[in-house]
Amino acid sequence: MRSRRLILVVVGLCLLLVGTSLLVTPVRSFDGWGAYLPFLTKEYPANPLLVTGAWTTDAVGNPDTSFVAGDVVVYYGTGTSSAEVPVEAELSWFVEGTCGRTLLFSETVMLDPGTWTAVLTQTAPGCSGVLDYIFQSSFRDRPLMASAPMTVINPVTVVVSDRQAFDKCDNPSISQMQTWWTYSPYWIANIYIGGVHRACANLDLTPAWVRAVLAQGWTLIPTWVGPQAPCSAFTHKISYDPVVSYQQGQAEADAAAAVASGLGLTSYGPGQTIIYYDLEGYPGGSNPACRTAVNAFVDGWVSRMHALGNPAGMYGGACSSYISTWATIPHVPDDIWAAAWYTDDYDPDATVWGLPCVSNNLWENNQRIRQYAGDHHEVWGGLNMTIDSNIALGQVLGLLPTGDGVGLPHSNILPLTEVPVVHSLGMVSPEQVWALLDGHLFWTGDSGLTWAEIDLPEVSVQAVYFLDAAQGWLVSGPFLTSLTFQLWHTRDGGMSWQGTGSLPVSEMLLDAHVVGLDFISSQEGWLSLRLASSSNFNLGSLFHTIDGGLTWEELSLPGGGAIDFLDSHLGWTWAGPQGDLPYQTLDGGLTWHPVEVIPPGVLSLPAVPLDNLLYVR
Repeated sequence: MRSRRLILVVVGLCLLLVGTSLLVTPVRSFDGWGAYLPFLTKEYPANPLLVTGAWTTDAVGNPDTSFVAGDVVVYYGTGTSSAEVPVEAELSWFVEGTCGRTLLFSETVMLDPGTWTAVLTQTAPGCSGVLDYIFQSSFRDRPLMASAPMTVINPVTVVVSDRQAFDKCDNPSISQMQTWWTYSPYWIANIYIGGVHRACANLDLTPAWVRAVLAQGWTLIPTWVGPQAPCSAFTHKISYDPVVSYQQGQAEADAAAAVASGLGLTSYGPGQTIIYYDLEGYPGGSNPACRTAVNAFVDGWVSRMHALGNPAGMYGGACSSYISTWATIPHVPDDIWAAAWYTDDYDPDATVWGLPCVSNNLWENNQRIRQYAGDHHEVWGGLNMTIDSNIALGQVLGLLPTGDGVGLPHSNILPLTEVPVVHSLGMVSPEQVWALLDGHLFWTGDSGLTWAEIDLPEVSVQAVYFLDAAQGWLVSGPFLTSLTFQLWHTRDGGMSWQGTGSLPVSEMLLDAHVVGLDFISSQEGWLSLRLASSSNFNLGSLFHTIDGGLTWEELSLPGGGAIDFLDSHLGWTWAGPQGDLPYQTLDGGLTWHPVEVIPPGVLSLPAVPLDNLLYVR
């Protein structure tokens, strides 16, 4: 018994010695810190720490509580430790306001006995308004904190613009934006800020990017790409249940507003920001339940955006997204952004009026943006980018006090270089080549030494293909009264043309353009369409004929690119959100699979649009 007590005493003395021993490590500093704290450890049964204060200063140390988003802010926190030796604690800095609580920085450190001060230097957050700056010290998960008010002003505002705009799947770099600001005719840029269907990573879309681009003079169209119509082929869909779809619309609005705030796209007070929801076309013509669900979703999106103090925008195909039905729901979108393509290039005279399927009496009070040209290439200031072109007469997001570029004019807009757009090109022999340029058909019989223009029917020609020197086809339309594309056929090299058939289209395809026409015999051919869509998507449809174009069967297509078939089975196309991914079919277009891309450096191709590259038989 006595020996057991002796053992317990010895063990207790050892534990006491270990518990009171000190471990000293070299002094270290922390990123953003103004305090240098030694690392020491000791066990304590109670919290020896006390937080005594929190305040902010400007970059040079002057006490300040009002900042502009992006300004340098120095965050201070002070406290005391009643311990006799340094103790381990977790220090955290937060801001809390209308955008929720945001952690600025957190680190585990050792705090010396007595009074201590911790310092963090960062920029003012993008979330604007009256915020609480919170400094917190935690010892063994027992937090103590102090707070101080601060005001952040984000100088962005919703403005009405009547300028040209471009949209691109992946946002350009800051330097690229500066080049196009200097040399292009565009004043507005779309940015895809998020959503489950956002296709491009947009890795450099940050608050710093937003501040820099707005400072250059740009105004922006923030866009959210979430679930799509329940009757569409997209992976993530809206519910068919109108009650659920309404709630989905509200949830998407909450998510979009939060992301916009984090990017510095919100100001303080009513009308904080405007965000457009990207709702692509869907086959709703014979599916009223699908249209009802979509409209309930839009109603939820708009109602929640309004509750958050924001105007709400919607993007979609003028016909294929049934935009006009949005005017009948309880909460009507404030602005629409309609895809209605009629050209393949920049048009200085583009207008938001005369949209198909949308009356001029709807959204008539500076509430429109029109996407008038789909996926195409433009070069300004030597910088080539693939974009969609738009004209605005509606609400976008700008920077105060310059608003819509006021006081920040383009410094050196170049005149548009008129370069013919090659819609299609083919060779029927080494000497005989045809080309469709800007809607005009040209033919050479001497390997290009001379060219003659071939007369075409007085219709809107979208695509041409020649099988040999005599036999060819062209596609025109669509015609809004009959919802068809018309096929024409020549057997004498284009001297005369006869209408041979038509391709009926649904309203979903009414916004589409023909981008590919290919025949391998006088009877079998394919026609590909690019659906009007945002640059976040590349949507298409493929049709097949085995009777010379009298009747057509719809097949699948992974994107809205040009097509080329070697025989009844083997064919190629381009897909992907930026139209740069090759796909191949081995069953005549029933199914497609991606083709492995040759690694960079193995093969060098000329810098031309992919849609202009043809496979020559």
